[in-house]
Amino acid sequence: MASLGLMTAGAAISAPAASAAVSTAALRGADSGRCLDVPGGKTESGTELTLWDCNGGSNQQWSYDTVTRALGVYGSKCLDSESDSAVNGVPVVIRDCTGGATQQWDVVSGGTVENVGLGLCLDAAELGVANGTPVQLWSCNGGGNQRWSGITPDAPADTSGMTSLEKQAFDNVNAQRTANGCAALVIDESLQKAAHDYAVEMVRTHNFSHTSASGKSPTDRVRDAGYTRGGVGENIAMGFEGDPNGVVNNPTYGWMSSSGHRANILNCGYTRTGMGYDAGNIDPNYASGSWVQVFG
Repeated sequence: MASLGLMTAGAAISAPAASAAVSTAALRGADSGRCLDVPGGKTESGTELTLWDCNGGSNQQWSYDTVTRALGVYGSKCLDSESDSAVNGVPVVIRDCTGGATQQWDVVSGGTVENVGLGLCLDAAELGVANGTPVQLWSCNGGGNQRWSGITPDAPADTSGMTSLEKQAFDNVNAQRTANGCAALVIDESLQKAAHDYAVEMVRTHNFSHTSASGKSPTDRVRDAGYTRGGVGENIAMGFEGDPNGVVNNPTYGWMSSSGHRANILNCGYTRTGMGYDAGNIDPNYASGSWVQVFG
């Protein structure tokens, strides 16, 4: 017999460091086919951005530096939020580059562009597709008005640190996401550590709960593991020893059979994950196997 558990939500926490290089291109909206544009080629700080027909102009050429996470234009201005408030509908503007948290962006595989400081995504307002549509920040949902192509995404962490069974379960989750219109998740090293360590800990402490035997929440655990982005969700399962397909797809007890767990898996706003597994027994009344997936 198997048992399931789930948790959604989490607290917003601060910004991460990064890694690699620079790419420069237009940012083209998936729904509109139009580009992120500084209207009229203006260079004044505070200029609000819109969608416009892609034309190759310098006011549509954005450079993304994966070390500073800045999206720059004209060589001296950076994409920024109009305010420091994490409120839906805040316009995006250009300002002098300062390196502040609201000028740091995660360009994620699948196309979303997330503001590190505010945890909101670059969004064409009101699902607009016409020239002049304002571009704003909005809660990340993975919709076509929040997906952008052109800039090279952050390179996902590789999966070499996962066990074979963890990797197979991860692949099964991504198969469900892509079949249901969501971008595939990428492995985040900190979320992977949190998920794997907690799968082991649940066996060691014989505690099947989102709250650990020491009283820590999923948010506590991911922070301890070094994850510094936004809120998190968590699915857990007991059973399915050596069965990475069953834990996801079993028609009676798998995560996809449960509305709450399914909602976490098919939440297009999540872009990163970690998958943990331990073959041990949490509760002698249930089959062996301990599974944890954390979403961010």
